[in-house]
Amino acid sequence: MKVDTYDIPENYYYIKEHEWILIENAGTARIGITDYAQKALREITYFYVGKRGAKVKRMETICKIESVKCVAEILSPLSGVVLRFNNALFDDTSIINSDPYGKGWITIIRPTNLDKELEKLLKPELYAEYIKELTKIDETLLIYRWKKGIKEKTGEKKGSKLRHQAGSTNQTFSHGSGPTLAPLGLFREQAQGLGDRRVRAGYKRHYTSSLSLSDFCRT
Repeated sequence: MKVDTYDIPENYYYIKEHEWILIENAGTARIGITDYAQKALREITYFYVGKRGAKVKRMETICKIESVKCVAEILSPLSGVVLRFNNALFDDTSIINSDPYGKGWITIIRPTNLDKELEKLLKPELYAEYIKELTKIDETLLIYRWKKGIKEKTGEKKGSKLRHQAGSTNQTFSHGSGPTLAPLGLFREQAQGLGDRRVRAGYKRHYTSSLSLSDFCRT
């Protein structure tokens, strides 16, 4: 299925930290990051491998990935034993961006408490609803910043007078009550500002350390 521009395969489980889990026939669980996560992180540049054979509890850090924006922790959605990592990532981390649900998988674990923990994972329909909520927040924030940008650019306030200089003569005038349209360039500037805010907001408390994907993607 697809939400906005984000792909959400229906045969995977998910967590709100924007990771997917594929339960394989051998009883193992393959883990990677979602399309939403890779688009939020932008270009992924480095992979910090974890420890094979490590025993991890649910939501503990397994390994880390680095993008042009930050270092993000990859959490274990299930308790288990780490079996392997995707060696292809050492040569080309960009496959996480180009194929996040396929060749860009990150790690495989053997779950040790699958029966009890499986119900804590999100089915694709629920994860899709969560992404819809996030995109609504994104849109609302973008519109807010766009309007705020208009106000900051024009200095417009209701009922206020603005000073206008034409040549060497100073004149004062007031705006009418009609709608004001923002130039396209201003909208693009505000859109870029939104992207910057998402990074800073997500990492404000821990900017010097690595974070989970939910921290980064939080708007």
